[in-house]
Amino acid sequence: MNVITMVLFNRPDYTRKVVEAMRRCVGIENYLILPHIEPGCDEVIALAKGIDFAPVELTVNPKRLGCGLNTFRAWEDGMNRGEFIIHIEDDTVPAPDCLQFMEHCCEKYRDDRSVFSACAYNRHFCPPEKHFKIARRGAYTCWIVGLWRNRWDWIRQNWNPDPTCYATFLCDRARAKRFSEVYPLLSRSQNIGAERGLHVPSAAWHRIYHHTDHWAGNFELRAQQFSE
Repeated sequence: MNVITMVLFNRPDYTRKVVEAMRRCVGIENYLILPHIEPGCDEVIALAKGIDFAPVELTVNPKRLGCGLNTFRAWEDGMNRGEFIIHIEDDTVPAPDCLQFMEHCCEKYRDDRSVFSACAYNRHFCPPEKHFKIARRGAYTCWIVGLWRNRWDWIRQNWNPDPTCYATFLCDRARAKRFSEVYPLLSRSQNIGAERGLHVPSAAWHRIYHHTDHWAGNFELRAQQFSE
């Protein structure tokens, strides 16, 4: 089963943009979407309930867990449903061919244990002739990430639920093991979380460090085969 997990909370403006972008993703109708939502914002819950372009099974937490533990619960839910999950946060917008990129990575790197994750995000310029090229880097980046069940036992061990550092803690663990993430030279995701984010001090800071001017959402791309 193709699975997308999501973590949502209290930013309906961002959630709306992410959901509308997901609607335009090629192949989205073939996915089960599992939103895990922190309580407190009825508009966000309504947006998740209103998804009509793919099957949805919604979880509203009875109390606030924090994004570290909420992410863990979402991944565990997803790993119980499929061999590979694609994880989308409330401020990460997928390009129309983002799922196609992830599907390629799912098959290509399933048995390559040197690859820990597949990430849809890249900040750097990519020339047109490399729009469908993939590379590796020693990192873990959470802005739309693909993860395999056969790595899950390692991921779930020693999980740090601290909402301020769970992703960086996971990145440090992956680097210590010399694992890589694969990513597209032309980003297949955009980070829009300029406001009310745990790690974003200002919109100006976000514009410099998280936003990318170079991503597939800026182009009308004709489908091609991805390759490393």
